[in-house]
Amino acid sequence: MARSVTSPEEFSKCICLRLRKGARQTTQIYDEFLAPADIRITQFGLLAHLEISRGPLSVSALASELVMDPTTLNRNLKPLEARGLIKSSISKLDRRAKEITLTPAGRALLRRAAPLWKAAHERVRALIGAADAQSLGAILDRSLSRLKP
Repeated sequence: MARSVTSPEEFSKCICLRLRKGARQTTQIYDEFLAPADIRITQFGLLAHLEISRGPLSVSALASELVMDPTTLNRNLKPLEARGLIKSSISKLDRRAKEITLTPAGRALLRRAAPLWKAAHERVRALIGAADAQSLGAILDRSLSRLKP
């Protein structure tokens, strides 16, 4: 009988699994707070990223910045485009590429949802504790930088 090299206790210490579990718990809180604006945190994040960029972004550039697969990103963009919150068009620089732009309706939703996002952010911060939230943010920033391919 083959013996496992990894114990069940080691599986419970998996960084990836714990990050994903924490992300799901955090996502549930943000989604609950954002529900009155009829938007989820994943959608809010996409709209906010487009607002921060201040211009059209190609799908590949947006996917790269979000550390996301372009196919998954496209799937997440479709409902936003259907609601008129974003607009996709052919890139002027590369006719093979698609550019994404935040629409006025997208900006308006972002403005309405921002106070809800802030309340969710403060709730998560309170649940974690201010010092731990600050430490977690710093650890995540350093980790994201070190994990870049």
